[in-house]
Amino acid sequence: MAFNQPIDGKDCVKYKIAKTNRQSCLLCGHPMIEEQIGVSVTNSHTDAVKSKKMKSTNLWFHTECMAKLGKELRHEDFEMNQRINLKKCTSKNQWCIWCEKKITNSIQVELNNKNDAITTKKSLWLCRKCAKDMGRSLHWRNRNLPN
Repeated sequence: MAFNQPIDGKDCVKYKIAKTNRQSCLLCGHPMIEEQIGVSVTNSHTDAVKSKKMKSTNLWFHTECMAKLGKELRHEDFEMNQRINLKKCTSKNQWCIWCEKKITNSIQVELNNKNDAITTKKSLWLCRKCAKDMGRSLHWRNRNLPN
């Protein structure tokens, strides 16, 4: 699989080169290293973004944090992480980045950029079931690796 191609087969997780060190890793919270390969989680592939119902958002994590992030998503073990939460979605304009279904007022998984050097709050949402599926796709046996 070539660089900048989906890791997960869903087009929402890709290896990319970080353009700034102001973004923080979703898992460890340390800044991304500018001009180095990281992993981007995005909603740009969804129909909601393509139809302009919502803005495109990218969140990042280090390649070395991928396995641990996958494990946290599979086991819903978010207590120590401020950036990944089980939370009630109060917005009416959020879609799951995995299955692309609209997020309802139930408890779902929120990925956010809390504690970034970037002042704009960004968040992406996953259904709880989809979070487990995404976690499995990030396991080293399942993911596509860059050439």
